[in-house]
Amino acid sequence: MVTKDQITIFDMGVNEAEVTASGQIPMEPPMETVVVQEHKRAKKKGKREEDLSRYPVTIVRHDLDDAELREKFPEGYTTLPDEVYKKLEVQPATFIVKEHHITVYKGKDGSIVKGTHPKEMLSNSIASPSLVAFIMNAKYTNAVPLYRQEQELERNDIRISRQNMAHWVITAAERYLSLLWDRLKKEITSCSVVHADERRYLWSRTDERECTKATYGCTEMAAFRMTIR
Repeated sequence: MVTKDQITIFDMGVNEAEVTASGQIPMEPPMETVVVQEHKRAKKKGKREEDLSRYPVTIVRHDLDDAELREKFPEGYTTLPDEVYKKLEVQPATFIVKEHHITVYKGKDGSIVKGTHPKEMLSNSIASPSLVAFIMNAKYTNAVPLYRQEQELERNDIRISRQNMAHWVITAAERYLSLLWDRLKKEITSCSVVHADERRYLWSRTDERECTKATYGCTEMAAFRMTIR
């Protein structure tokens, strides 16, 4: 029930302009001013030490030699505790060439034995595990395409084509990471309950036709290709 003195929601909502123009503006209660005292959020002590504690520390001394000390303190001096501050420095990617020399031994009976050496990740290639991991991390973690990595290496006077990098990534994935993929698949399929993301997506078509059908997608370890199911 609405009384004649009561303004309805339609009067103040839908017809707000008409109500305001006719002078039917309800009296609002007085506003109370609340002043919030200024305060600062307490900072957690030792946070900087926690952030830097995992990195190696190089101590850099800043001393005065004996001649300067005698000049400034002719009557002698005592050493107070050091004033200490820390700076975090970054070393850009450093490339090192390791030239492996394998000693070859030949016995009097004609047998040949070579010195113990690590097995090559990719035969007849300059690729090392650290280099391939560097390329994979840049591409799949930091989303840096191979052609941009090629340009960055070129700026360091290292010439590795994107075709070679692609070959290394695919070969390493099929030869080494596929073993991890198979083990993960075995462990997952052995579980009684498997959690999966079954959201549907619209996938772009390669023939430039409009995609109107939603489908499910999953990632498979096949040279990092995306397979639609």
